[in-house]
Amino acid sequence: MSVKQSLEGALEVDLTLLVLWKAFVVDETGVSHKYVGQHHVTMTMLDQQISTIPTAQRMVEQKAVRFLKDIDINKSDEPSSTVMIQLIKCSLQHPDHKDHDFTKKRLCTVPATLHLCNCTDKTLAIQVDTDTAPDNTPSMDTSSGYYVTPKPPNSSDFVWVRQVSQQLELSGNSSHQIHLLACFSKAGVFNLSNINVNVTRKSLGLEGEPVEQKKLLPSVITVSQTTNN
Repeated sequence: MSVKQSLEGALEVDLTLLVLWKAFVVDETGVSHKYVGQHHVTMTMLDQQISTIPTAQRMVEQKAVRFLKDIDINKSDEPSSTVMIQLIKCSLQHPDHKDHDFTKKRLCTVPATLHLCNCTDKTLAIQVDTDTAPDNTPSMDTSSGYYVTPKPPNSSDFVWVRQVSQQLELSGNSSHQIHLLACFSKAGVFNLSNINVNVTRKSLGLEGEPVEQKKLLPSVITVSQTTNN
């Protein structure tokens, strides 16, 4: 089995879901009606959008007939980008609310856990970065003579202060947890999903730059200022 077939097979499923639904509808006269029904939904791949409403298919213009054989040039054995960005499933677990008195303690820290799951049967080399600034390389400040490290975006609101960057190998069909710590300097609502997860192509026997995995879904926490009695 080729690398392409192996990776694409990791996301393929053969599921038929039975969806039971109930709806309450009010007509123009103000009379309420109850409707019930069911739908059978077939899934062939994870993270695929499915609709039970039939959609009209657009007419596809047929290409002109060719009598010359098409030559495949540099046909790649690499799976599609849809598959490559879903090799690792990621989720973030943390409290959804935190009370803190910033007048007594300037900084508030909240623990979080990043869950990683390898969907393939191959061992993958993974790079996890919580500092998503485009350029965080120290540079020389000519006026002072000191090296200055640029701050990541919104660093005055919250930053990750534990496991900023980590490399690991995750064996096939296994999971791993990374314990993180978010630090807040003020109250507010914050999205903690600014985490990048990359898989190296070398661990798949392929060439090229690391592949960034699918972005985490928004993961929001509310930090509230406690009131003094």
